[in-house]
Amino acid sequence: MIKFLEFKNLPRGRYALSMKILRTREREREREMTPWKMRGSMKPEKDWTARDWKILIALTSVMVVGLVVLAFTAQKVTVIFGIPVVVASIWYSFFTFPITDTIGNEYGKKYAHFAVLVGLGARVMTMLLAYLTVIMPAHESFAEHEETFNFILSSTLRYFFVGSVGFLVAQFIDNEIFAFLKKKTKDRFLWLRNTVSTVISQTVDTVIFVFGMFVGVMAIGEVWTIFWGTLVIKFIIIILDTPLVYGLVALVRRLRNPKQKQETPSELDEVQEI
Repeated sequence: MIKFLEFKNLPRGRYALSMKILRTREREREREMTPWKMRGSMKPEKDWTARDWKILIALTSVMVVGLVVLAFTAQKVTVIFGIPVVVASIWYSFFTFPITDTIGNEYGKKYAHFAVLVGLGARVMTMLLAYLTVIMPAHESFAEHEETFNFILSSTLRYFFVGSVGFLVAQFIDNEIFAFLKKKTKDRFLWLRNTVSTVISQTVDTVIFVFGMFVGVMAIGEVWTIFWGTLVIKFIIIILDTPLVYGLVALVRRLRNPKQKQETPSELDEVQEI
């Protein structure tokens, strides 16, 4: 209080400078109290709290776990309603696009891109560990299972190269389209942004993944059958994906502001200031 009165007695220019210095020191103290310190392009937004970083870490972790598990299911093809479908594509649709769209909607494109790069890093680690496991000599007690085991992990290596390209390209396309539509719609019509960006990016991902994974392994006719089957199932999943994104966005906003009343789907389409 005394310092404030002392500042008030200063000339106008010196008073403004002194208050600016105090505000700067206060922001520095708040930054020091925050355990998550980021620099450069990842500097936290001015209104963010530690709660926001926890939410970002949780969302990215769920995606990473899904991507690692998918690496070991890539070679299995199932049948849904008589349509051959790659199992990994189903789980991939639920573990990636809804999460990156939620991050992009609430935290911006650069943080959605960052989550994708973290996921790619997890895939690299998975590939390296799978490769080292394959080249290690097996104990005689494991010899009868060696061929099957190596087949699964070798397929994982091929999936890594093909899947990583598809994942990186499709996710960056999805994030860019989502951010573009978010700007054009002025933060409204979440369902439109999610659907359009996911349809385009999922189509790109399916082309890269199916043809990269199965050309040379299966007859080209079978590859086309799997491609169309996987694409149809993905489009069906996209319909289920929209309510999931609305639910995730509502959950994130609830966690960011626990005292705020729960929003309805129509309220989620309204302009939100971050």
